[in-house]
Amino acid sequence: MVSASFLYAQENQSDMITHHIREQFRPHHVALRVADVESAVTWYKEIFGAKVLRESRVPGIDPNITIAMLQIGYDFHIEIVGGGNPKRIQPKRPATIKEDFAYDGYKHIGFMVKDYDKVIKHLKSNGVNVFREVVREDYGVRIALFYDINGFIIEIYAEL
Repeated sequence: MVSASFLYAQENQSDMITHHIREQFRPHHVALRVADVESAVTWYKEIFGAKVLRESRVPGIDPNITIAMLQIGYDFHIEIVGGGNPKRIQPKRPATIKEDFAYDGYKHIGFMVKDYDKVIKHLKSNGVNVFREVVREDYGVRIALFYDINGFIIEIYAEL
């Protein structure tokens, strides 16, 4: 018969190992494949105040590809991979979230913001079409969705 204290110790050790491994990871970047890297970089600089950390070529893969690493906020990056003629995963920009969820793959980038109203005002004053705003009482957040210059969905949210 196995004692309760042995099971507790075993469970506690498992939690400690899981916690130790989990602490090794933190979000760093998402990569977006676009045709025009310069337009994408300009858009993210204007809309998000992104800082360009570096730009480089990838001659071993394709000499026409340029990569720009952008810093957004404190510790998150967007890697813009541009050039050439990329093929779309989805045949067209989805008209609704329901239509978007019919395809597998990347869905959106989500950013938590401090001042939701200020960010919404900034987006709209810069011509960004915020196509959905919703309050999720069950999550305790306000959410807005919009497209970037290349048709990728971006979500912002703020706690209620």
